[in-house]
Amino acid sequence: MTSAINYSEDYVNMAPGDVHFEYFRRLGFIPAYDLMALDPMKADTPRDLLAFAAMFEKNKELKVNHKFEYHSPNVDVIGWIVARVSGQPLNKFIADNIWSKLGVEHDAFFITDMNYNPVATGGFNTTLRDFARVGLAMVNNGAYNGEQVFSEQWVKDSFTITKEENAHMMNSVYKDADGAVFDPHLEGYKNFLWVHDSEKNIATFRGVFGQFLYINQEKNVVIASFSSADSASNAARETSKARVQAFESLAESL
Repeated sequence: MTSAINYSEDYVNMAPGDVHFEYFRRLGFIPAYDLMALDPMKADTPRDLLAFAAMFEKNKELKVNHKFEYHSPNVDVIGWIVARVSGQPLNKFIADNIWSKLGVEHDAFFITDMNYNPVATGGFNTTLRDFARVGLAMVNNGAYNGEQVFSEQWVKDSFTITKEENAHMMNSVYKDADGAVFDPHLEGYKNFLWVHDSEKNIATFRGVFGQFLYINQEKNVVIASFSSADSASNAARETSKARVQAFESLAESL
């Protein structure tokens, strides 16, 4: 999340023609009937996320690997790499290598872009208990249900924040004490994990509109929560800030 692309993860202030507005139209988060009406075999206008990726440009005022900025398109790139390297669609790879090993109670499903490619950056649908199983694997260094779901090395690396990675976070809006999205818990961000404390291995996975998976290895605690908040940004919502503090307080009391 230090790619310095000219993009804004703003779910409110957007207008037709803005790169993030057009990106969300291709995600399916904003109606795009004009794009749906195009014949993909004849039209040059990019309809899917991969074709649209070429529209992104670098932010000329920002250096790469300097400032943490959460940008959803970066997750899409990881999804495409997983699919290309594995030779499987992303949904099939997740099903075979993660979901089937967690002993889940229910199937999960991905949303797709306009060309029916699975979307990596959001829209993954599951149940709360199965969501918690992901956290149980993380709190046990990748092991759960008699399976090594995630590699132990990857889990330990995810909790480890280097000085450079901490600097990326300290340069971000999340560490501006006077800003609306200030988060006192964040030390860094690594492998999709919002790391609170890299010594005690405390972190969260987060999704817009109030989805949280709190993981505390020191206390052996996992807390999963779903929500349907009125606003997308967890960082800017006071009730969300209180929820994260409640996670921390509950774990600390054990």
